[in-house]
Amino acid sequence: MLVKDLAISVISLFSLSTPSLAAGLLDLGIPQFNVENVTMEEALMDLRAWGIPVCFEESRPHSDDPERLSLSLTKSSIRKILDELVMQMPNTYYWEEYRSLVGKGYVLNVLSFSSQSNPDHPMNIQSESGELHNITASEALAGIDRLIPELVRRFHPGGIAGSSLTGIGRVKSITINMSYEDLSVRQILNEIAIRSGGYCWHYHLSGLPPQPSWELF
Repeated sequence: MLVKDLAISVISLFSLSTPSLAAGLLDLGIPQFNVENVTMEEALMDLRAWGIPVCFEESRPHSDDPERLSLSLTKSSIRKILDELVMQMPNTYYWEEYRSLVGKGYVLNVLSFSSQSNPDHPMNIQSESGELHNITASEALAGIDRLIPELVRRFHPGGIAGSSLTGIGRVKSITINMSYEDLSVRQILNEIAIRSGGYCWHYHLSGLPPQPSWELF
């Protein structure tokens, strides 16, 4: 596995993180975390509002009757909050810390158990090699299926018409230039998120029939 920065235009707090700082964030206390009858996505959005770099891999298609949870904690660490959240859906989700392969930061992932042993899951697809050139972090994270050759062949076999990435979530102009070899889609997304200046990714299934979709989180 190899990942290499060709150029990064902005250095974020997360890209400067050391192992001790990463551990320190996980042990950081949040004064009040209170969610009631929410989806996992909604609960994690509350964590994102605190600036916590957590990315989310949803387990099943959006539906009218999703799994819901409630949690109320006072002065609890990020670690404790994540533990308690996934404990309420023990057969559905787990969380882990992802550290950059070049040692420049980390993000937190809440992941689906169902994808663990499925090599055909879109997030597990291995990409032999590729490069991202002069693309904003928001465009890369939300349009990853148009940037990784293996995903393009699988989900856009007829090709991609026009410049379909134009305007996707353009909130910040943080340019990513990165090359990689032998990484999964999940690893590539995590490496982009670490370089993004604060963005995270969200994978889910949407539409009929359900199709993979990636968006900013």
